Amino acid sequence: MKKYILLFLFLFISTFIEALPSVETEFKVSMFKPESKHLKQIFDQYWPRYEFQVSTQLYKPFYIWSNIEYMENSGHSVGGNEKTELYCLPLSLGIDVRHYLAPRVHVYLGAGVRYFLTHVRNHSDFVPFKTTTHGFGSVFRTGLVFQIYERFFADFAFDYSIQQVRFNKATTENNVELRDLNLNGISLGIGVRYRF
Repeated sequence: MKKYILLFLFLFISTFIEALPSVETEFKVSMFKPESKHLKQIFDQYWPRYEFQVSTQLYKPFYIWSNIEYMENSGHSVGGNEKTELYCLPLSLGIDVRHYLAPRVHVYLGAGVRYFLTHVRNHSDFVPFKTTTHGFGSVFRTGLVFQIYERFFADFAFDYSIQQVRFNKATTENNVELRDLNLNGISLGIGVRYRF
């Protein structure tokens, strides 16, 4: 059954893409650096981030884009040695403005809103093992894009994300209160873009 659903989604998306002018898809890999000192005490300083994006021309020079990202990291609790894992799935929608420096080179500047899901696993007796929350944030981005071959482009990207993760203020059985997380941070990455 799952195969048929995936096939249907693929055919639907393919038909939708063909109907739009100048549709582009992109896969991007980047390194995310959170600005929160608290997060840096628990997790690695740099986190891998994976992104898939679809964009189309709205009205020259404006392009609308939507993407889905995935980040994860693991570390240890502050003052302890219990394992902590964090998974984050942001979904974004935004607009870019493009400016061509040459026929095969352009820069872009954009902003978007995002909805994100965050899942935390704590291997500690003092806090809940699994906690899932969601929220809204924003992203500001820029990049330099080179055409590398007919329909293929390389995107050197930079962005700044604003994401506040809020947990339920209720304390646990052990009178431990979960701290809200500041997932604001910068990302630097490279993507491969394909224009239909």
